[in-house]
Amino acid sequence: MLIPNFISVCALNLLCIITVERWEERTDPYGRHYYVDHNTRTTTWERPEPLPSGWERRHDQYNRPYYVDHNTRTTTWHRPTSESIRTFQQWQERRQQNQDVRRQNYQQRYLIPSSGIQVVGRDLPPGWERRIDHNGRVYFVDHNTKTTQWEDPRTLAPLPPSWEKKVTDQGIVYFIDHSTKTTTYTDPRTGAPRYLKCFSSYQGNFDWRLAGFRQMCQDSALPGHTKIAISRNTIFEDSYNAIISLKPYDLRKRLYIMFKGEDGLDYGGLAREWFFQLSHEMLNPMYCLFEYANQNNYSLQINAASSVNPDHLKYFKFVGRVIAMALYHGKFIDNGFTLPFYKRLLNRGVSINDLEQVDPEFYNSLNWIKDNNIDECDMEMFFTADMEIFGEIKTYELKTGGSDIKVTDENKEEYINLMSHWRFTRGVEDQTKAFMEGFYEVVPLRWLEFFNEKELEMMLCGMQEIDVDDWQQNTVYKHYTKNSKQVMWFWQFVRDRKNEQRIRLLQFITGTCRVPIGGFSHLMGSNGPQKFCIEKVGKESWLPRSHTCFNRLDLPPYKSYDQLVEKLNFAIEETEGFGNE
Repeated sequence: MLIPNFISVCALNLLCIITVERWEERTDPYGRHYYVDHNTRTTTWERPEPLPSGWERRHDQYNRPYYVDHNTRTTTWHRPTSESIRTFQQWQERRQQNQDVRRQNYQQRYLIPSSGIQVVGRDLPPGWERRIDHNGRVYFVDHNTKTTQWEDPRTLAPLPPSWEKKVTDQGIVYFIDHSTKTTTYTDPRTGAPRYLKCFSSYQGNFDWRLAGFRQMCQDSALPGHTKIAISRNTIFEDSYNAIISLKPYDLRKRLYIMFKGEDGLDYGGLAREWFFQLSHEMLNPMYCLFEYANQNNYSLQINAASSVNPDHLKYFKFVGRVIAMALYHGKFIDNGFTLPFYKRLLNRGVSINDLEQVDPEFYNSLNWIKDNNIDECDMEMFFTADMEIFGEIKTYELKTGGSDIKVTDENKEEYINLMSHWRFTRGVEDQTKAFMEGFYEVVPLRWLEFFNEKELEMMLCGMQEIDVDDWQQNTVYKHYTKNSKQVMWFWQFVRDRKNEQRIRLLQFITGTCRVPIGGFSHLMGSNGPQKFCIEKVGKESWLPRSHTCFNRLDLPPYKSYDQLVEKLNFAIEETEGFGNE
């Protein structure tokens, strides 16, 4: 008798809470139960829960509902549930456990080693000095402008003919064009056709193009400092309030970061710590801004459910500014984005092949449609797509009148292209636009037109030294053995490459330039932990093919080492990760 009474009491309490919060259960024409929230005038398929212990619902001055957690004295726009609280606690625990390891991993990243470009027989320009920091890294001091940089000034792209660079008494850089006898504060290399032509001549050399980009950033910097004071406990909110209130040109000034309650002067170390902490805090599930694309490589994508936060577009503009600031000031972020996201940031189109990294199941479904006769299958598919957010399912037309256009074998190619585009943009068009708006305010798109998405990832996330022994020890083989000549040639190829080329190979195979914490034994696939695999597939005329969601390389049985090198190099540089048969 006690159990039924207990259940009745619990049900009554839940009913009272739902009634107080003005929820209503209804049934649609198909007999499915859904729930109406009269507070926000929205519906959901999920049965509402009472607020967790210690939580309270309130309204702001614009009558927008938000939630107060009296346990931690924090607020969120997202209605808390027992599951969301559990997810947040797990995120906090993982963050705390990996904090020291992640920071050490982050501090070991670099972009171009000091020996990346050898300059022989040339002295430094007047007023420049070469120094070495406490980590043994070489950097350069420009006493003319009282600034420092990692790049050797002798490797920077030259000014066009007849141009000269000078500095005012106030330390402001300006340029003289002796052919027209005019001066300007704008670096002629940032927009002049002659400079772009010069820049494009270095297209095959990442180091030179990066040096040109760094020069543009340096020459467009304004004198003075931008001071940002934040607390570690509220780093996201403090940073948002500081960055969003500044003018875009202020974000190009030298950063001076201050952590409240801590002593220390910022000579670059505090700025690095700020970018590390802030880029990780962006993942906080309570903000609902970003999510992991999948469990493969922990790359981020925009969360379509971010609209639960009524100010989410302002936050995305803020994040866009921060990411561009990291790029502009030569700092790294802790978590990177998916390669298709970098493509969109570079204003380049995405294709069905890009889906494999982001959504393997969706990719396989579209490939099945592509490889099979739809008419024979008699599938009831139309030019529409369904999306579920917070339990609410909405149907979108892929083209005008799409709900009345059936997919056939004749028009399926158009359907696949539209569906691929929709998968990358579904519910995130406004968020992406806001992110790009903030990003381009600091770093214009034209500055990045000579880089591809893989290089942009390296510029933002940096590179790590690849431990080839660790990589080889944590590799499995299919239809090959570790003693197969093609496998031995592959590892010879890896060991013969520079670290930057190894990073590109890693991107080709796994979809990211980052080695997981703990090394290659911790590589993740779409189904959980998944070691790197080399599989014997195809003919010797085929190119290698990568499967980023499985960390697998399809390596054809090449007849010689030279042939393997030629095919691998071509696949890595030219095919965007997907070899052609």
